[in-house]
Amino acid sequence: MKFAGKLAMGMLIAAVALIAVGVAQNAPAKEIPQIIVFSDTMMEGNHKHIFMSEPDLTIGPNEWNDQISSIVVISGNWTFFADPVGAGGVPNPSVTLGRGVYPDVAKERIPDNSISQIRLEA
Repeated sequence: MKFAGKLAMGMLIAAVALIAVGVAQNAPAKEIPQIIVFSDTMMEGNHKHIFMSEPDLTIGPNEWNDQISSIVVISGNWTFFADPVGAGGVPNPSVTLGRGVYPDVAKERIPDNSISQIRLEA
């Protein structure tokens, strides 16, 4: 990775950390859940902000099915599924992540480019 890319990534991680600290210090009674998903590892490539459950990433104008490689959870607990729904309507195996920076989903037991559904947990 070139120096400019490393610098940009470092600035992004620092900005997310500052946002998280600011939210924690000035938090209203209930935080607004939010994650940012990235198409490449290390929070690089295209990104999308998500504020609510995404039951099927295979549809819509900004399809993100099987394209997520890194995640920043700003607030809330989020469950990530490999496919929208398994056989018989039962969700497939999943991984739940809380606040944090996850530069490589594979290190969190989520196969790279496999996420098809995201659920915000209550």
